[in-house]
Amino acid sequence: MAFNAKFCHSCGASMGSSQSAVPTTVSPQLHLHSQPQNIVQNVYFNDTGATIDFVGISAMDAGNIIFGFFSQMGFKIESGSPIQGIYGKGSAAARVAVGGFVTREKYSVQVQQSGAVVRVSLSSAMSGFSGGFIGMSREKSARNSFKQSLGMFLNQLSSR
Repeated sequence: MAFNAKFCHSCGASMGSSQSAVPTTVSPQLHLHSQPQNIVQNVYFNDTGATIDFVGISAMDAGNIIFGFFSQMGFKIESGSPIQGIYGKGSAAARVAVGGFVTREKYSVQVQQSGAVVRVSLSSAMSGFSGGFIGMSREKSARNSFKQSLGMFLNQLSSR
């Protein structure tokens, strides 16, 4: 399944795509660009990823925003959907065959709505153990880079 979604640079809302299989339900206030809204309420980073609380948007919109982040980072959905799925980049087969010298990243995404808050959990689905010491070291470095990129992406959403 291919997703080529485009997102509004002001609010992060999906603007459609040529092959989008993800319907969007954007709330009207997202398109009031005259009054910027901070849709990111909280971000909690942990060892394996992050948890993000969004407000004022639907679970589908949050999933589409996270899809946009992963797309910018070169990830593709390997299974599931932007609401609950696995994003990955790099070759799983090459990682098994060659080990820690092959770049492979995989993240699990879960989006849950609880009242006005949409909580997005992002967690590395890789341990690095299959690549030995080199693999574990590269996994730790990749996680740190991922969290730094995620923080910059979310700051762009917050500064609108």
